[in-house]
Amino acid sequence: MERDYITDLNDLLLCITKAINLINPEINDHHSQVAYLAYNIAKKLNVSVDDMRTLIIASMLHDVGAIAYGDTIEVTPDGTGREHKHAFVGAKLLQNFNMFDKVSEIVKYHHMPWNHGEGKTYNGQEVPYLSHIIHLADSIVLHLNKYEPAISQVKDVKKFVVKEKGSTFNEEIVDAFLAISDREAMWLYLQFEPQILNEIMDDSISSIKLSINDAIELTEIFAHIIDFRSPFTSMHSAGVAATAVALAKKAGFSSDECKMVKIAGNLHDIGKLKTPKEILEKQGKLEEDEFNIIKEHSFYTYLLLKPVSGFEQITEWAAFHHEKMNGTGYPFHFPAKKLSLGSRILAVADIFTAITEDRPYRAGMDKETATEVIKEKVKEGAISPYVSSLLLYNFDDIYAVSKKAAAKAVEEYSSFLNDVG
Repeated sequence: MERDYITDLNDLLLCITKAINLINPEINDHHSQVAYLAYNIAKKLNVSVDDMRTLIIASMLHDVGAIAYGDTIEVTPDGTGREHKHAFVGAKLLQNFNMFDKVSEIVKYHHMPWNHGEGKTYNGQEVPYLSHIIHLADSIVLHLNKYEPAISQVKDVKKFVVKEKGSTFNEEIVDAFLAISDREAMWLYLQFEPQILNEIMDDSISSIKLSINDAIELTEIFAHIIDFRSPFTSMHSAGVAATAVALAKKAGFSSDECKMVKIAGNLHDIGKLKTPKEILEKQGKLEEDEFNIIKEHSFYTYLLLKPVSGFEQITEWAAFHHEKMNGTGYPFHFPAKKLSLGSRILAVADIFTAITEDRPYRAGMDKETATEVIKEKVKEGAISPYVSSLLLYNFDDIYAVSKKAAAKAVEEYSSFLNDVG
């Protein structure tokens, strides 16, 4: 029987926003700051509890589509161009989660200029009012110089907002912001204590619990955010998750445990958001310094997932996928006795997927070659003999499952690229 719930939505939202921060340190805490400021503006506007909840979620995820643009967020005062497009891409990523139907629409239009009321609609579609709140909050946060005291910049921010009132920003939303703009504490929280958002989230969305199936759906979005940064990784998490689940079934895992394995597979490389794309996409052998950077990713996976309530087992399975049975893996150098069966399964699934998946610069290994590699890894003491035997004995079936998952991921990536343009 499926559990009633496995974790809280706010824990996973904080996890992904922290992960996105890894891409570009210059925008650290950007999503939290936008969410906090949007919350304060919405509170002044007497937004309903349900809308406030939706607004905070959308604010925390508003720039997930920016991964399509070299992991940077370009600043333009009127919100046009590439920002506008990444909003549409972000909405496409989020619309696949059943709880995010309203969220995706808000994200889609969060760079829509008000244009004296014409911004109420776009191509015949109604633009959510909450999108315009995020648009103002986002523009203000981007306007601030993070290296200067925020309080000293309030006068300049107000001047900027008033100048764009009616043209770029909704008049009513601007007036709400101006009414609260003299509160020094708000700016100090915004600049120095982004964790204040945790308290807001606890009040607004801590009651939203995720079942295992919900968590699978949401973490599949996370997997896309991780993998779609590069054509070199566009199918990897899907392949690892599918392979790991197939192995877990052969090992006798329960239905719930197999679902947890899938979540671990979806998230095992979330720490790679910190890895520069030029290293991810390097075709030749990595230099020592480059490999050292690669080795960081499983540690960051551990740090990101560790605070997620209910994910204790999942965190180990996901984060220890580069540990080795002989204790020479990374980043913890755990010996075999500290590696659970789930961790051993993820390690084998990761290697199998990496060597058999097609990359832009080479084809995946055939059965004979892949079998030899797996046997050699066992001989070296790197991976579990038991899990490897399950893989090799059921090679054709597991290979077919992995390829099917990869093909689906490629299709989704192609659709993603079409939207990016």
